[in-house]
Amino acid sequence: MRSLKPSGSRERETALSGLDPEVVTRFAMTRGAAGARPAQGDGAGPQAAITDGAGSGSLGRRLVLVMAVSTGLTIANNYYAQPLLPAIGHALHTSASLTGLVVTAAQVGYALGLVFLLPLGDLLERRRLIAILSLATAGLLVWVGASPTMAWLLPAVFAVGTVSVLAQIIVPFAAGLAGDQERGQIVGKVMSGLLLGILLARTIAGWLAETGTWRAVYFVAAGAMVVQSGVLAVELPTWKRPAALSYPRLVASTAALLRDEPVLRLRACFGLFSF
Repeated sequence: MRSLKPSGSRERETALSGLDPEVVTRFAMTRGAAGARPAQGDGAGPQAAITDGAGSGSLGRRLVLVMAVSTGLTIANNYYAQPLLPAIGHALHTSASLTGLVVTAAQVGYALGLVFLLPLGDLLERRRLIAILSLATAGLLVWVGASPTMAWLLPAVFAVGTVSVLAQIIVPFAAGLAGDQERGQIVGKVMSGLLLGILLARTIAGWLAETGTWRAVYFVAAGAMVVQSGVLAVELPTWKRPAALSYPRLVASTAALLRDEPVLRLRACFGLFSF
């Protein structure tokens, strides 16, 4: 296994990725990605040790597919509740206005996760972080499905929303593993998985709810996340890099990005008003 030379600091790329899909693609292609790229010929196979550096690595189709499916499964957890609100309200005997807070709690959790959880992707070893977050998501989904009252359900969906930013850790990881010539294509494929997850989550949730109860949706999703954790732990390469910034500075870098990048501010506004 060959060692790679550092090619500069990209500490804020992960924080950028969560804001808008097109922003992810644009900046991943122009700046490179946080993380590592294997040198040409090394590949990005399982158990490969990678340090931050430049190279013209090539991702296999299987790994790209695994990462695309994983982003879709992860982000879908944040959207299952939307078609299930009437069933949830009926089962928990709550009003429509109170039940609507389920969606709000998930989105608030997701926003906070982008600020406080996403920077860990630049600080910790990514394969282990992704596998642990997948297992944590599975446990939280079980909590959602088993919630007996709204007082239990709301913090559960909030927590699920927070860890759903796992999808935005995978996207820049894929960009960093890709070579310069294929980065745009790889990011596009992984982002396609994320967008399909958002679109299909409602359909899948409605179908599963018809076959049982709304709780079945979350139990099935929890099982999928357990499988995902195992697959990613095997398929993803190990990512290692000395942290150039502390956690507080990584969190603060989000505000610095908005201050320094006019294109980011514009795209963030587009995303805000079109979502």
